[in-house]
Amino acid sequence: LVKQLLAQIIQEHPNILKTPSPIVRFTGFGDSSLDFQLLFWTSIAHFQIIEDVKSDLHFAIDQAFRTHDITIPFPQRDVWVKK
Repeated sequence: LVKQLLAQIIQEHPNILKTPSPIVRFTGFGDSSLDFQLLFWTSIAHFQIIEDVKSDLHFAIDQAFRTHDITIPFPQRDVWVKK
């Protein structure tokens, strides 16, 4: 489901090129997470606009995950108090 949602989000953004096709990669396991990478191409060369595209993607991912009850884990730590 995560891969499907991420692919849909990057394919729907107007500033992301359709060719070459965007790629969603599952890159590994974090301490408390599954790590994904989005690869996409754009014809925009201006740094600020590229950062805006990345921001748009972050907002869309957050919304899609909330809609589908996908939670992003935070690091879990045990704390031991010794007297």
